[in-house]
Amino acid sequence: MTTLTILKFLFQLVLICVGAYALLHEKELAKFERKTVKYIKAFFKAVYLSCKEKKEKNIQLAPVTPIGNAEYEEMLSRLNKASKLEDVLVA
Repeated sequence: MTTLTILKFLFQLVLICVGAYALLHEKELAKFERKTVKYIKAFFKAVYLSCKEKKEKNIQLAPVTPIGNAEYEEMLSRLNKASKLEDVLVA
């Protein structure tokens, strides 16, 4: 018998033992599975809620201030100057 054959035999034997254990303790494994799923869902829900809470805290709306006519005129003049400069550079 080669080493590979012995390893295959041992692996199959372990799988048979695990299967037999699962058949004998099916109810306990089902309870464990339900608990595990419950705790995993609770973990991801907690992560989601904490991220949502952080996101809500970080979002702060800046107060809206009305722009006066002088400021608006200045902004328009800057835009006009910029567009004229681009026309000169392009030509």
